[in-house]
Amino acid sequence: MVEAVAFDLDGTLIESERRWEAARRSVAESGGGTWREDAQPSMMGLSTPEWIAYMQRELGVRLEADEIRRGVLAGVSASYRDSSPLIPGADAAVRRMAERWPLALASSSPRELIKLVADLTELRQCFEVLLSSEEVARGKPNPDVYLRACELLGTSPPHTVAIEDSGAGVGAAAAASMPVVLIPGSEFPPGPAVLAKADLVVGTIAGLEPDAVAELDG
Repeated sequence: MVEAVAFDLDGTLIESERRWEAARRSVAESGGGTWREDAQPSMMGLSTPEWIAYMQRELGVRLEADEIRRGVLAGVSASYRDSSPLIPGADAAVRRMAERWPLALASSSPRELIKLVADLTELRQCFEVLLSSEEVARGKPNPDVYLRACELLGTSPPHTVAIEDSGAGVGAAAAASMPVVLIPGSEFPPGPAVLAKADLVVGTIAGLEPDAVAELDG
């Protein structure tokens, strides 16, 4: 029996990847780096220390880690405040799930951005747990953030369903032995191999229904 649901944030509930891309590209280029078209997809799912290291190592950004972090997060935060990033149908989907199960938000975003989005979208009360991969040892596709979310919820991973949009997220959920629903992101959609790994594929967040989720039990 399904005991809880853990949502990813970026690409699942909010359209944010292009906002992250714009902020990272601005910091990369102003910091002496060279942007690459595969940079944003490569950083999706990485924890903050991991994507900062990627920008330094792979893009040649000549800034200290804290400078990169502050610059990128300032750009993303400003974008969220300027216009809501919430995907149409996400608010109702989260509320449908919250009526039936305890929820966690388990994201690769830093905690301050998770909290900002939860407050701006007025969804904070729906989640019992807000968790950033900054707070665990490794980011997605490693299972750490999902395993910790289950610990905080008091549920077992095989009975906790993950809602994801990316290959890294599906990999993290699978590594945690969690059933996973894939809602392919529209900004950087996953390939066929990722879709094949999901237990359920739903076209849009608006189409996520509790009865379908209830059938996914490890």
